[in-house]
Amino acid sequence: MVFSHYHRGGKERWITTEMLNAQKNRDKTLQKVWRGENKEIVSSRNKEWRKANPDKARDNLRKWRKNNTEKCLAVSRSWRAANPQKVKLMYENTKKDIEKFRLDGRVKRAKRRAMLLEQLHPDHNPQIERVLAAQCKSLFVRLGVKFEVDHIVPLTKGGWHHHANLHVIPLSWNRRKHNKSNASIPYCWNLDYRCKIPIDVI
Repeated sequence: MVFSHYHRGGKERWITTEMLNAQKNRDKTLQKVWRGENKEIVSSRNKEWRKANPDKARDNLRKWRKNNTEKCLAVSRSWRAANPQKVKLMYENTKKDIEKFRLDGRVKRAKRRAMLLEQLHPDHNPQIERVLAAQCKSLFVRLGVKFEVDHIVPLTKGGWHHHANLHVIPLSWNRRKHNKSNASIPYCWNLDYRCKIPIDVI
């Protein structure tokens, strides 16, 4: 026998384990029916709770995904199969975000290095630096050679991290140049392939 509850007169009520399990199952069924009939109320309550308890909601979601890996994968596969256009759009947007993240990362690393050396010029235009970083990628696609944005006068030699002190050269030449300010760049590069900053960016 299992204790169930008190009657109004304070008398205890004891029931069997089978009766208790049946009562729990009945309550679960009633809750499921109520949730199905009041989806908007349930959804609003869940949103309010997640907003008030973001850490708990994140942990619960992580635990549920860990315990239901196969179900998550099946739902993901079915959604992708039913929405090929959305999947393609998501992939293109993600690819754009990754490229932007990489370009911004190059700019931030160069800026951080210049700040450590106290060589960041106050008039530096980071937008022009991003254009040069994008040109490195376009040249790699066209020519199959890796390129880098290089300081004409190295920071270690007193040069500023300023857009006027930047140019695009092949990676191998930049490694050969290292931190020399008087290193010679091949004439053919200066004549034919050197990247110029678009006038509308300045």
